[in-house]
Amino acid sequence: MKAKLTESDIKKLKYELRSGFVFALLFFFLAAVVSLLFILDKKYDTALYIISVSLLFAGFVYYLTNRKVIFDISNKEKLLSIKTIEKKVSKTDWEVGSGSIASFQEMKAFDLYNFFIEGVRYTVEKDLYEQCDAGDKLVFHIAPKSEHLLKIEKIAK
Repeated sequence: MKAKLTESDIKKLKYELRSGFVFALLFFFLAAVVSLLFILDKKYDTALYIISVSLLFAGFVYYLTNRKVIFDISNKEKLLSIKTIEKKVSKTDWEVGSGSIASFQEMKAFDLYNFFIEGVRYTVEKDLYEQCDAGDKLVFHIAPKSEHLLKIEKIAK
């Protein structure tokens, strides 16, 4: 089943574009540093060539890493998949690095809420966890091309 993307879905997908942007930007800055060395050596043509090629390559890297998400945003559709909760589990976990050996400080505890669906564990918010029981049906909102999970909702009975 298909549905239109909401504004919050588009916002989540745009958030996913960050990693490709950061990777391309890091590559471009590395090339800029190299070209700066050529500028200091008064080889301006070589520096301009390096900057222009690296800019094109950075754009290409950005597009390659984000093309599926870009397609999902421009397509403005999402897939709705209905799945049944097999089991739900909550557990207390501890934040890594929050304790200190020197001061004997306790580590910060937090609760994890999980649904097991078709053998896969999904971590969900506390509100959704408390609303649902094993055997309830959920709607998964999924971006079709990139397959990002946008949202999980309980089907109202």
